[in-house]
Amino acid sequence: MFKASNNEAAYTGPIVGLGLCYFTGADSVKAYSNSQPVASQLNDEYQTKHNMMTAYVREVGEATSWLKNFSVVLIPKSKYY
Repeated sequence: MFKASNNEAAYTGPIVGLGLCYFTGADSVKAYSNSQPVASQLNDEYQTKHNMMTAYVREVGEATSWLKNFSVVLIPKSKYY
């Protein structure tokens, strides 16, 4: 077993989803996240503080390099509770 933060777990969805988008030929992706740190890091509004988070942000950046458009929209938790 290994330790993983909620933020680390929140990056796996976009990474897997971007892989699917690549294989289906999408050229624009709008991702939705309920994690403010993750959405803000991917939108370059927050900087990462830990090496692991930096690696996730870099991986998403590499996974989106082939897209014409990529954006992340924050869904406030108050909208789904």
